[in-house]
Amino acid sequence: MVLGEPIDAWINPELTPGKHSVPLVEMADALDRQYPNAVGLGVKRQDKTGQLVLGFWPEPDPLIPSERNYRLARMNISTGKVVSVNTYGSFPHSRYDVLAYLYAIHTNLTLGAVGRFLLIFTTLGLLLLLVAGIINWRNRRKWLKYKKQADIVDTPWAKWHRKLGLSSVAVLIVLLSSGLALQYETLLDPSFSYQSKDRVGQEHRLPLRKAWQAATRKYPDAKAMLIMSPFWEGGTFRIDLIPKSGKEAGKTVELFLDAYSARILHERTSDDRKGLAYWVGLLEPLHGGSILGVPGEILAFLAGLVPLMMLLLGRAGARKLRHKL
Repeated sequence: MVLGEPIDAWINPELTPGKHSVPLVEMADALDRQYPNAVGLGVKRQDKTGQLVLGFWPEPDPLIPSERNYRLARMNISTGKVVSVNTYGSFPHSRYDVLAYLYAIHTNLTLGAVGRFLLIFTTLGLLLLLVAGIINWRNRRKWLKYKKQADIVDTPWAKWHRKLGLSSVAVLIVLLSSGLALQYETLLDPSFSYQSKDRVGQEHRLPLRKAWQAATRKYPDAKAMLIMSPFWEGGTFRIDLIPKSGKEAGKTVELFLDAYSARILHERTSDDRKGLAYWVGLLEPLHGGSILGVPGEILAFLAGLVPLMMLLLGRAGARKLRHKL
């Protein structure tokens, strides 16, 4: 996933933004007209370059219908056209779906709510394994104080296993804990509980463009990063913008607007997040390493290889130890 963006740019070079880019609101409008029966709908720039643009809307999870899965529409930023539509987690129909499929493997094993459940317990198991490894290392050091050097049975593989585990334990705990918390993001982030209150006399919510117009009146020169209509009854529109001027210039501003009046109900930036909302905002950059920029992403990439290396070193060490004994 750290290499997701360059991989996608390599396999889908024709989707790289040219001189002309279709405004996000126009793509959202077109998608809204194309899927009028969708319960909520969003369009988002998934990366910093603006190459990866996805439309998304909820649908029942095939394994647990009471839970929610998503349909994904991959969109061409230069033309505004939809190039593929696929259910999140389904096998790729085309190369445009490859990155979304990798994300689905990483987030729910392509098994929807069941996969998230399995990942939660796997993550808890790995965290427990790290704690057990630390305790085992500490107890081993205490025990070795009373052993003669000649009586200590060890192998180079076992030594490397311990060194790798000790040197990476802090990074792994951060990655695993943040990944676990991301599974509960909708419960932890208060923005998912915001409610529209201006429904009086209105049967249907406003079009997406009305919410966009209200947002751009406040930030007229901003670049849109996310346009999303409510995914549940009584929810709000959400518009994420990056203003080019003013005191919020360069920051992502999240606006939450009433679905029936387009009145701005809440507004926040990363600087405004406090308490639990602040920590929720850090989860994704912590998990992917981007909180430290490129060095952090490299660290996350290497840390992703550690469990496999630990497994191989541990098996080799155990085999050599049995041979010695």
